[in-house]
Amino acid sequence: MGGVRCLSFDPAGQTLVCAGAQPITSGFVTAKPAVILFDWASGKEKQLLQLPNAAAEDGFAFDVAHLPSGLLAVACGGSPGRGALWLWKSGEKTPAYVNKELPHCRSISLHTDGLRIALTQVARADGNGRKLDAKGDYPGNTSSVRIYELRPV
Repeated sequence: MGGVRCLSFDPAGQTLVCAGAQPITSGFVTAKPAVILFDWASGKEKQLLQLPNAAAEDGFAFDVAHLPSGLLAVACGGSPGRGALWLWKSGEKTPAYVNKELPHCRSISLHTDGLRIALTQVARADGNGRKLDAKGDYPGNTSSVRIYELRPV
C-alpha cells in the first residue's frame, strides 16, 4: 500500500520530489507519509522528509507544491480522520510548519500570484463498508477547498 503518489520537479529542475508513503505492513492502509528528494543529475537520494513521530495511521503524502520562498508544501492524508499540511525547507531536519488538524488532505496547488495555496480535503474517507443512508443509497464523498494566504515570517 506504500509507494509514490506524486512526482514533481523543483522550479530549477535539479531535484525530483517523490511524495508517497513508507509502508508499515501490507494489506490495510498503514503507512507513514514520506517525501524523498533526489538529485536529478546523479539520481542519488538527497533527503527524506518524514515527521519523526509519524504514526502508521498518518497515511500518505499525496501532493506537493513548490513555494516561492523555497519551502515545499505537502498535503498528507490518512485514516481515520488523519491528515496534515507540512511546509518544509530542503536541507532542514524538521518542517518549518505542521498542521495536523486537516483530515484527509489530497491535493495542493500554488496560485500564480505566489501568495496563496489551495488545499483539498475529502469530507469522509471511510470507503467501502459505509452504511446506506435512509433511502438505501450509498452516500458519496464531498470535498472542501481551503485557501491559505502565505505571509512572510
